[in-house]
Amino acid sequence: MSGSGDEVIIGALSRLTLNASRPLTNLDSFINTVTPVVPARIFVDETSSRNGLPYFTLGDLCEFFMMGSAYGVGVPFLLDGEYPTTQYYHPTLSGMQLYMDSSKADESPIENSTNGDSSSSANFFQHAWPGTRAFEFIDGEAPFRREPLSEKIAELSYRVPELTNYRSCDLSPASWICIAWYPSYRIGMGPTLKDLQTAFLSIHPLSTQRGSIAKPNMSDSPTVRLPVIGLASYKLAGSLISPITPQECAQEIELFQAASNWLNHLQFRLRDFTFFEKKRIAKPNMSDSPTVRLPVIGLASYKLAGSLISPITPQECAQEIELFQAASNWLNHLQFRLRDFTFFEKKRYSSSG
Repeated sequence: MSGSGDEVIIGALSRLTLNASRPLTNLDSFINTVTPVVPARIFVDETSSRNGLPYFTLGDLCEFFMMGSAYGVGVPFLLDGEYPTTQYYHPTLSGMQLYMDSSKADESPIENSTNGDSSSSANFFQHAWPGTRAFEFIDGEAPFRREPLSEKIAELSYRVPELTNYRSCDLSPASWICIAWYPSYRIGMGPTLKDLQTAFLSIHPLSTQRGSIAKPNMSDSPTVRLPVIGLASYKLAGSLISPITPQECAQEIELFQAASNWLNHLQFRLRDFTFFEKKRIAKPNMSDSPTVRLPVIGLASYKLAGSLISPITPQECAQEIELFQAASNWLNHLQFRLRDFTFFEKKRYSSSG
């Protein structure tokens, strides 16, 4: 792990800050909707350098997602850039790492434990040395088998009770959580009944530093906002919310690259991200489902000669004749009289054209 977590977060946020000079995109809407905003607590200890720092606990974050985990989180989109709709997403825990701040290395010890589920990976370390991991989790279950986000955090904290009590001000800037968002249902279908299958992974920091409290006019009570510092998508290209303008396409690439840079910086292999990345670089003409191609083995035309799309070059004329002859040969081989073809053939050879 090279560089500081602060540098990576600051760099990511500087690149991902919403650009007020351009219209909001569907990605902007998604980011604004799924960004957690939790009540801020204030650390009070006049003998500590953390005195006055805002913080939240993982338990606070779990409570924030309670409703969304149960009913889904509604994201307003414009289908095909025109038709408003609300797509609901089901949040699950994809991965998480907690790093203790070096100055708090001797505090908040947790018991050594392991996760017996072979489909997931959770590692707990008895002591959190400066700059070392205190907690790590990767979910390897299939998306449809995963528990809702809040329930999963509650399950992990049942085995490690101290987990939900960790304070964000005690964590180093390298601490993060990745949330997987899979579509559940939609309100407002627009011009099509086609389902929206686009899924997302959003990465958020879990540490708070000075200045983390949201602006006072944003809420009656102080809050802490956990910004999106990286975003990966699955089945976004060609979907109803696919980026349309060059600016949107650049934004999607930048968000994906930010997520990749973050995980590479921590030398962390997140299974969901690896899957999304693999699908992303697959050949664009390849379908997610197996397909069968039915080639044209013969072609006949009517009123093609002299039309706006009439063959011009000798090669085009030869191609048209060859395709017509192939159709004729196929039907003759089967001794089948096709009325439409007979009509086309008659008009083709009639003197009137």
